[in-house]
Amino acid sequence: MAFSMGEKIRKIEIKNAVKVNYKKAEYSFEILAKPNAIEKIKSAETDKDISGLKLEDILVVSEIYLNADAGNIAKKEGLTRTFGTENKREIAIIMIKEGIVEITVEQKRKIMNQKLAQLVTAIQRNAVDSVTKTIIPTERIELAIDQVNFKIDLYQPLEKQIQVVVKKIQPILPLSFEKIKLLIVISPEYAPRSYGILKKFQSQKFEYRNDGSLEATVELTANQKIEFLSQINKLTKGSANITEIS
Repeated sequence: MAFSMGEKIRKIEIKNAVKVNYKKAEYSFEILAKPNAIEKIKSAETDKDISGLKLEDILVVSEIYLNADAGNIAKKEGLTRTFGTENKREIAIIMIKEGIVEITVEQKRKIMNQKLAQLVTAIQRNAVDSVTKTIIPTERIELAIDQVNFKIDLYQPLEKQIQVVVKKIQPILPLSFEKIKLLIVISPEYAPRSYGILKKFQSQKFEYRNDGSLEATVELTANQKIEFLSQINKLTKGSANITEIS
């Protein structure tokens, strides 16, 4: 029995949405997805990586369309025939993984700029100038990335791109990723309140002494050390005992 694949609703125009088109046999479907969700799904190595994404995190409008511009919503029968399910979240993920992402020039430019900022921030947080041992200015890192003609990938995980870009820029930008290990002893008065800071900087060890003071060790980059000392000294009013250890 023949059936209509879709139903007409008002025309949808959403500025920040990215249209994703999926075709299978004679059927074609569209969704209006969020750029950040597309990035997460495209770069996910396992389903576990995106298990926390809900439908509203993925789609700007929680519908599967035959034609998004016309607002023509696909019916459940057509979705089940094509995808084997009518679960919109599962369908949206399949469409993003296997379909065509129709990203606009402006959307691409915005994502590329965000990725560049993330790359620069990651390098600044984890490295210092190996000669001067100081923080490397943003402009200097951006210039080095431009000089080596590094092309940012929209969907490759940021961690992998950081590894590649660091190898490329090190010949022209001296970087040091040396870690510093600190032993911290905090008096009983401030010990409970220091837990949040120590956790933030991924302390390797927590141990309360008999007198109620807290002993901890942290391993930090030079830039992280500056931020860590500032926060600990502010909390403890400079009373924390901090020693650099090998």
